[in-house]
Amino acid sequence: MTIHGFDPTPKAIDFVEKKGVNNFVLHPIGVASSNGFMSFYSPKNPEHVSHSLVENDNNSSKYIKVKVKTIDAIMNELGHKKIDILKMDIEGSEYDVVAYMLDNKIYPEQLLIEFHHRFEPFTINNTIETVNKLMDCSYQITSISGNNQEFSFIRQ
Repeated sequence: MTIHGFDPTPKAIDFVEKKGVNNFVLHPIGVASSNGFMSFYSPKNPEHVSHSLVENDNNSSKYIKVKVKTIDAIMNELGHKKIDILKMDIEGSEYDVVAYMLDNKIYPEQLLIEFHHRFEPFTINNTIETVNKLMDCSYQITSISGNNQEFSFIRQ
């Protein structure tokens, strides 16, 4: 089995290249609700790795331009008909990506999502709305972290 990861962050790319994991392929692109190029804002703290497509108080005004693709575009390129497990920690873009995914009837069997309602401009209401949309599409919550930011879902 091959595991595919998607991250255009320079530090993440460098880390994976140095590790050389056998069954893991890192694609240096971002997952978004559209295809093209987007600004990926650097964290204020240079020790941090996570960049974000969302400009907020946790990011600097510095950014890099990164290639982004939708989940269905990625699936088509890889020749995949379904997704077994999708893990998203995409710094606020999860709200748009989940909406896009559901609008396009892309239903991974299991979803692991870190919600970023702690970052402006997002609120807990954005997370609640997204969770409700997932539940309307036959997803059930299987786990929520103690900080109420990481959710696990399984589709029934």
